[in-house]
Amino acid sequence: IHMDEETLHVPYLVTGGADGAVRVWKYHNRELILQYSEHRKGVARVIIDEVQPNIVHSVGGDCSVLSYDLKAARRMMCHIVNTGMMIGMSQRKDSERELVTCDTLGRLLYWDIDVRDPVLAVQDPSHYPIRAMEVSPTGRFIAFAGDDFILKVLDTKEQLIVSLGQ
Repeated sequence: IHMDEETLHVPYLVTGGADGAVRVWKYHNRELILQYSEHRKGVARVIIDEVQPNIVHSVGGDCSVLSYDLKAARRMMCHIVNTGMMIGMSQRKDSERELVTCDTLGRLLYWDIDVRDPVLAVQDPSHYPIRAMEVSPTGRFIAFAGDDFILKVLDTKEQLIVSLGQ
């Protein structure tokens, strides 16, 4: 199925499933438009690109980040690490627009859409899995929390982690 310009202007919803599928639905009638079944394990998070709403990014238990171009109805990039199941993802909202993922090894990994490997890795000193994270609207900070039950904030300019409490 091809998503033309008219279809892209219709509000849509993107979901990720335990079966590894990323699905695109028309919002108003819940009609399935597209389905990608490339993750080998369940999809943990799906986001629509901040700049180009025709691009969708997903992370899965198979240690991969996949990006799809809905206009072309194809995968456009596959990022893979050998270890550390990815749990969450956000996107920088400043000029870089990089994806940032968190994983079971306690890492925040930065991904550039044009580069296969992470462009930066920040290790949480606790090494506990990071379960949730979000990039601030300015892109200056990343808030994250994990199995140590401590909310932390990363200053992306200084690459310093500040603990906010337990």
